[in-house]
Order: sequence, then C-alpha cells, then structure tokens
Amino acid sequence: MSLILKQYVTVFIVYFVSLVSQSQDVTPEVILQKVEAHYKARNTFNYSMTYNMYRGYTGTDIVENYTGTIQKKGDVVLVHVLGNEVVQFPEHHIVLNKKEKTLVYTTNQQIQTAPVDISRFLQFYKIVKTKEEGGILVYELLLKDTPLPIPHKKIDLYINKNTLEIDKQILYLGTKVPFKDSNGAKVLDVGRIEIMVKPNTKDVMVKPKLEDYIELDASSKVRLAQNYKTYTLIDNRRNL
Repeated sequence: MSLILKQYVTVFIVYFVSLVSQSQDVTPEVILQKVEAHYKARNTFNYSMTYNMYRGYTGTDIVENYTGTIQKKGDVVLVHVLGNEVVQFPEHHIVLNKKEKTLVYTTNQQIQTAPVDISRFLQFYKIVKTKEEGGILVYELLLKDTPLPIPHKKIDLYINKNTLEIDKQILYLGTKVPFKDSNGAKVLDVGRIEIMVKPNTKDVMVKPKLEDYIELDASSKVRLAQNYKTYTLIDNRRNL
C-alpha cells in the first residue's frame, strides 16, 4: 500500500504559500494565479507536510500516514517525502531515492506539472464549486477530459480567508487501488489523500547545486556525481 501512496504524493506537490489580502469578489482563478505568482516571487520558504491516506472518498480511518517537507532557496525547490528527495532546478529535475539507490534525471521541459505551476494546473482542472466554512474558502476542482494519465479525478483546496494560505488539499484518486479489509484480505477500492501544510520554523536548507547530483559534459552526456557513484542513474530525457 505504501507504494501506491508514494506514487501519488510524489507526482503532485501543490500550491500553498502566503498571500497579501484580496477583496472577496476576486474569482478563485485569480486567487490561484496570485498564489503561483507569490510562490515564485518568494526567495525562501520552508513548509512541513502531513499526508494521510484513506480508503474511500468519505472514510475516516487513516490507512497510511507520512510526513515531508518542501523548501525553497533562490531558484531551487527541495522536497523530502517517502524516502525521496526531489530537487527542482530552473532547467533540471532530480528525483533521488536513497532506499533503492536510484537517481532519476529529467529536464524541466519534460515535466508535465512543475511543483507550483497553477497556470498549467488550471489547464487540466476546472473549478466547479466554492464555499466558505468558518473562515476557510473551499474550492472544488474536477479533472477535465484529457488523454494525460493524471491520477486525481477531483481536488479540494482549503484556503484561509484571512491569510490566503492553502492549509489543506484533498486528492481523490480516479482509479481503484489495493487496500486490506479487516481480515487482512486484499480489496480494491477508491481512495483519497489529505495533505496538511504548515510553516516550518526550522532554517531553510543550504541551496543544492546540480553538480552535487550529476555532471553534464559538453555533449550533454550525464554521469553521477561522486557522492552518488553507487546509485543507478535513470536518464529520462529520452523516455518522456
């Protein structure tokens, strides 16, 4: 089951930074665009994230629970979750799995969705419902018809009305995944992932460098940096 949750949370890291206050008649699309602009404008941030996996769209029992962080320094974003280290450079994308000892290298032009790229995000989702719950704005988004293999059929975004920070996301899986029933038997069912986001008071990371992970020669041939010589390199530039 952890492999299923790992698959979904590592392909979708969303949109949750503080904003200046906006008037109440601003549309959800405009607010989300301002989230993106503000996120990209910030030089540093540090957030802790809690991932809870539930069986069913309304189930209350947590099947799996993980924590992670997302940090930014300058033009580099660093994510830690489920044993993965994901590093987003301006033109390069690194996924490091320390347990399996693999390093996946991709160029950003091949990434379907950047870590916070709401303008592209809204190409695939439409806002179908908005409501307010105790000072929290809730936006319900449904996946548009698309041939791309996007795993989440619906997303709920919870935005603090006063701070306009995204406090929570709920991702509804579009296909059934394996769970275990009370007897330990495997059963297929739909599921959802709830992600809670909170500011982290710890110091922001030391800014990573691309050469910490890989080396590129004049012909763009890639090889592992010294620290990861024992890892398996997966060059996805030709596979996407």
